[in-house]
Amino acid sequence: MIDLYDNFLPDWLHQTALMMVKSDSTLWQCTEILHENILNVPIQYNRQLTHRINENSTMYHAILLPIFQKLGISSKKIIRSKVNNNLASQEIREHGFHVDTDKECNVLIYYFNTNDGYTLFENGDKVESVANRLIKFKSNLKHTGTTCTDQPNRYVLNVNYN
Repeated sequence: MIDLYDNFLPDWLHQTALMMVKSDSTLWQCTEILHENILNVPIQYNRQLTHRINENSTMYHAILLPIFQKLGISSKKIIRSKVNNNLASQEIREHGFHVDTDKECNVLIYYFNTNDGYTLFENGDKVESVANRLIKFKSNLKHTGTTCTDQPNRYVLNVNYN
């Protein structure tokens, strides 16, 4: 089951979060998207930019805490949090169905910008990338992210929590 919330944050807070993610001062690390055994794209496309969020970061206080406060969830329950930055591609590429962790937990995805990318679930459910949209689901639900073709970047917050 997927819980979907549109216009999740107040507009001013969403715009602030988007500005932070798009800022030249945000440091990105080039990382592998998936392990090769579940990859759905040629190996040369198995890269994304990632910004890990920890308790001492500005994004933690400006983005994660307001989201968790609105959901009524303790921030102490966060297992992992990061922003994924998928660069545009000529055609949309689905990375491959996966689970984020083997641990039983919850997954939260927050979409920073609207684009033609999406999150696809193995059961056929598809969630379009719409700015200020948030989805929640159980970690055992296989899903895949994508690139986009109509924007330079697809920015998505991904959080695993108890």
